[in-house]
Amino acid sequence: MEIGGGMAQIQIKVDRIVRSRRRTLALEITPDARLIVRAPLSMTDAAIKHFVTRKKVWIRKHQTKARIKHEKISPKQFVDGEEFLYLGRPFRFCISERKSIALTDVLEFPKDFMPQARFHLVNWYRKKALEIFSQRVRLCAQWNKLEYASVRISNAKKRLGSCASDGRLSFSWRLVMSPLHVIDYVVAHELAHLLVMNHSVRFWLKVNNMFPGYRESRRWLKGNAHLLNIAPKIY
Repeated sequence: MEIGGGMAQIQIKVDRIVRSRRRTLALEITPDARLIVRAPLSMTDAAIKHFVTRKKVWIRKHQTKARIKHEKISPKQFVDGEEFLYLGRPFRFCISERKSIALTDVLEFPKDFMPQARFHLVNWYRKKALEIFSQRVRLCAQWNKLEYASVRISNAKKRLGSCASDGRLSFSWRLVMSPLHVIDYVVAHELAHLLVMNHSVRFWLKVNNMFPGYRESRRWLKGNAHLLNIAPKIY
């Protein structure tokens, strides 16, 4: 869907329309600046076009911001001196004679792993993520007297956390690159879904009860989610 014209002569392309049982329209700008419209099942294309037309200036502003962020991040080359995030802190990549990945004051990476560097580093991140999320979920659940079924680590690029109706919790390994307070926010967010399976006012009150500082952590995640990827040009 192409939308243009008007006083500002701003051309807007809708890359995807997702219809569901939601009640309201929502706009989403992806990290690579694509526009996704989320609409109710019964909403017509004409109504969507009218809504997008009214929001053209907002859309262009946020697409520009997304492009600037996207262009600032280069795909990782896995070379000495390059920086990788772990728990919000950058660690310098250092190729070594070690037989396994180790975190000291640098990220020591075995030279034998170099032919499949990304594969091995992602596996390391996944293992760390499982350790951390298993611990943080257990602590938060115990403190709030909640029961959950299991914790698993996913490869999700966008849906960084999820809670199934049967209590299965899922978290993206990418979150282990964020600060611990962000991890704790996502844990509280998903555990709150055990009590409220939507994002109503009641839900956010539950999140706030579990993790009172969640607003700052949520802002960090919204503003820095583009950093949680070791190959930003792959979407």
